Amino acid sequence: QNYGVAGYTGSFVGEGVVVSNGVKMNYDSKTGQLLNAGELQFAPNTKAVFVQDYVSKYYGVQESNLMSKTFSKLREVTIGYDLPRALLEGSFIKRVSVSLVGRNLLYFYSDKRFKDVDLDQYNYAVRATGLQSPTVRSYGLNLNATF
Repeated sequence: QNYGVAGYTGSFVGEGVVVSNGVKMNYDSKTGQLLNAGELQFAPNTKAVFVQDYVSKYYGVQESNLMSKTFSKLREVTIGYDLPRALLEGSFIKRVSVSLVGRNLLYFYSDKRFKDVDLDQYNYAVRATGLQSPTVRSYGLNLNATF
């Protein structure tokens, strides 16, 4: 079944490489470091697997889905102005201020695959979030009068 996609066969060739010269990989059992990398030859992966098998194995392992939580964000900027008191003399208004507010204006994250992912919602070492709302950029105007 092709699910309406031309050329779809139900199989997938994942990105990556395979050892092409038949040499077995030798790992350090404590650190996981590959000890015989110089003896290995690699070729692009060409093995097709069923999509369901690939996805189940890929997403079933947390280590393969880790992402850096290092990011920078400009959360809020407020610029305000108080009207001069001389303009308010003789009126019942004592003070008037106007301010412009911008929230979530800039966001910096090195992995461009994630455009404005609010990474601070991932506050544990697991894939679950704290159910926070996604980042929304907003602008506002505040008018404050004191009588």
